[in-house]
Amino acid sequence: MKGVEAFRVSIQLLTPTIITSLAGYRGMSYSVVSSYIPGSMVRGALFTRMLLERLLNEKTINEESLRPRHAVSPALYVPHWLDKALPFSSVSFAHALAYTLKSGRDGGSVYSLGLDRLLDAVRKGVDVQRALSELIFEHSLRMDCKAYSEALERPDKSLVAVFRSSTEARPAQGLTIARKGGSWLAVSPERGIYAETAVDRARGSAAHGALYAYEYIVPGSRFVALLSAEEGSPIAEALNSLSGCIEVRIGRGTGRGFGIARMCIERLGSDERSELENEEVRSGEIVALCALSPLATLTPLPEPVAPSVGAIDVKVFGSKAGRFDVIAVLGRGTQLYTGWSYRTRSPKLPIKANTPGTIVIARVTQVSELLRETALAGINELSSQGMSFVKILTRDYIPEG
Repeated sequence: MKGVEAFRVSIQLLTPTIITSLAGYRGMSYSVVSSYIPGSMVRGALFTRMLLERLLNEKTINEESLRPRHAVSPALYVPHWLDKALPFSSVSFAHALAYTLKSGRDGGSVYSLGLDRLLDAVRKGVDVQRALSELIFEHSLRMDCKAYSEALERPDKSLVAVFRSSTEARPAQGLTIARKGGSWLAVSPERGIYAETAVDRARGSAAHGALYAYEYIVPGSRFVALLSAEEGSPIAEALNSLSGCIEVRIGRGTGRGFGIARMCIERLGSDERSELENEEVRSGEIVALCALSPLATLTPLPEPVAPSVGAIDVKVFGSKAGRFDVIAVLGRGTQLYTGWSYRTRSPKLPIKANTPGTIVIARVTQVSELLRETALAGINELSSQGMSFVKILTRDYIPEG
């Protein structure tokens, strides 16, 4: 197989942007925006502009749909304090063992229950469910003892410190987090509300009960995604030929001025690529696969990863890079992804997937050097659509609380 080229995709919103929508109560239509843009939207916006600029043709795009030689990650929100953010390094998703405190007195800090200790226990032969139960119990006990001790030591006997007890912890899986110093903070873009009344075209006046509203992301918000392409492929050549930034359309309402954004493509150097490499693992080792996007298998229809799948193959552009026997899946629920294809003018296949941040505990049975080539290692061809990416973890990237 040829080498892999990696690119940073920086997106700055120039107008209010509506990412996704959901029908609401009594005719109200609410947009449910999140702190990341799905990879399929990033890919669609980029390919549409490249098609208009004649950097790609329809034949190439159709070929990529059948035999993808590229992969596009979700675009994560970038807070104001980060200059050149690197996806899945300085900004990432919180994994299934991460939590925050309800009180917010820690400024949105995200902590981990201890992925390292969980992996150590499983490697020693402890059942995953038992190891996880003991981990949660020990961590909660340590949090409570520390919180109440600090409260009693205060001269005024204030209970402020109690807000750091285990009862104040809430799951953080799937939240976009950004590195600030030695800690991680949960971040999200500023939002606004756009309301309008639908028009009854027969009468030319407001339609009864048809008031609708959209929640949108404010202009100026920044996002960053990771894109990899096979060296020498038409996609890689087109990306390398881009000069400066391009204007793209993202999300709903683009015909009414919503979703206009500036997209800049930058090829990553060796130093930044080394930060994104998967950790080196050996056959027989027990590791954690962390979902960097919605995660689904094709068996043959898209389904969430579960222990019943037995084993999953990790691939890079269709080439097998490793095989992992699934031991357990840790995560909070699944999500359903649907959409419309402008290329085929038909609904996309509904995909039910594990939510980002899901952790798959697995045993390595096969591994190759190809796995270290890119952070965007997928488990099937859905990786070209911005889904099913995993990162191999042998240690926790979020500090333990």
